Amino acid sequence: MRSLYIIPMVSLFIFVPLHAENSGTKTKIEESFFGSDSASYALLRTETVSEDDGKKIHRRTWLDEYSKEEIILYKGSSAKTAEARIMHGYYGSKLERSVLLIDVTVGPQKPDDRDPRKEPLEETVIHAQEPTTAISTLLLRYPHRNLKPWAAEHIDQLKCSHSSFFVSYKNQTMMNGIAIRERMGGVRMGDAKAKILLGPLTINQVAEDENCAYLTMTATTDQRVQTRVFCMVPSLTKNLHALQARESLYLTTGRLDTKEEALRAAKDIRGKLDEDKEWAAIGIEVWAMNNTSYNKRFFYVAICDSMNLIKKRQSQALSDALGIPLVPMESESFSVLIHRLPGVTP
Repeated sequence: MRSLYIIPMVSLFIFVPLHAENSGTKTKIEESFFGSDSASYALLRTETVSEDDGKKIHRRTWLDEYSKEEIILYKGSSAKTAEARIMHGYYGSKLERSVLLIDVTVGPQKPDDRDPRKEPLEETVIHAQEPTTAISTLLLRYPHRNLKPWAAEHIDQLKCSHSSFFVSYKNQTMMNGIAIRERMGGVRMGDAKAKILLGPLTINQVAEDENCAYLTMTATTDQRVQTRVFCMVPSLTKNLHALQARESLYLTTGRLDTKEEALRAAKDIRGKLDEDKEWAAIGIEVWAMNNTSYNKRFFYVAICDSMNLIKKRQSQALSDALGIPLVPMESESFSVLIHRLPGVTP
C-alpha cells in the first residue's frame, strides 16, 4: 500500500503529555486492534521506554476498551447539526476502561557482575486482573478479530493537511486535527511546533469491521515513535460508504434550503414514482452540500442511476412524469447522505 505522509497527529482519548525527554531516552508507543463487536472495540497499547542506549528497557502493555457510541469531540460553531458533525469529523468513540496487563523491566547487570555471557536482569510483573480481563472472556466479548482493508482506489483519495492535521476522504473529515493532536500529545501546541515535536506521520492502513472504519497512523521523531489507531464511529463510517458509492452526476430537483423541505420533496417524488411501474425501480437520495460561497448548507433530492437515464435519453420523460424539471449536477460538493429511498424491484 502506498504510504501517505502528513504532519504529526494526535490521539483521541488517551492523553500522552509531550514533555522534554532525555537525549538518551527513546519511546515507542504501539496500538493494535484486538477485536470488536457491534457496540465496542478494544486496542492493545504497548509503551516501551529505552534508556542508556538500550541497556535499560521498560515495557508496559494495556488493554484499552472503547464504546462505539458517538460522542462530540469538539463543539465548534460549525457543528450544530448531525450533518455538520459528520462532515467535520466531530464524532468519536469513548475510552471506557484501560487495564494494565503486563509490566516488564530489563536492566543492566549489577556493577559487580559484568560477565558478558550473562543476560541482562529482567523483572516481569503480570498484573492481577479481574475475571472480565481473562482471555476467554475477551474473545467472547470481541468476536470480530479481523479487519477488512480499504481498496487502493479509496486509499488514493485520502487527503492530509500539513497545516491543520486533518485527514479527509472526499468531502468528509475522517479525523479532526484537534482530536489527532490530543491523542499524540500536542494539544497545547501550535501547528508549527507540533510538526517538529510529533514528527511526520505515515498513514499505514484504513480497515473496517462490521460497522466502523479504523485509521492506523505512525508519527516519528528521533526520540519518539507512536502508532495510533483511530476509530470512525458508525455514523461516520456509514457516510464514508455513501461517499464511496456516490455517483459522479445526478439529476436533481435543484437547491433546497432546509433538510425538512428536501425530505418532503423526496417523499412526494417517491410516491409519484411508485404509481408508475415504469419508474418504480428508480431510487432517490437526499444529500447535503456545504456551499462555501454562501457559507450555508443546501440540500438536494437526487435521482439514482442518473447517468444511465441520460444515456438512454429518458431524463425528459422522467421529468414529465414527475411534473418537475430535473437539473443535471455533478456530485463533488455532496458531503453527507441524509436519506435514501430505494426503488421497488419488479
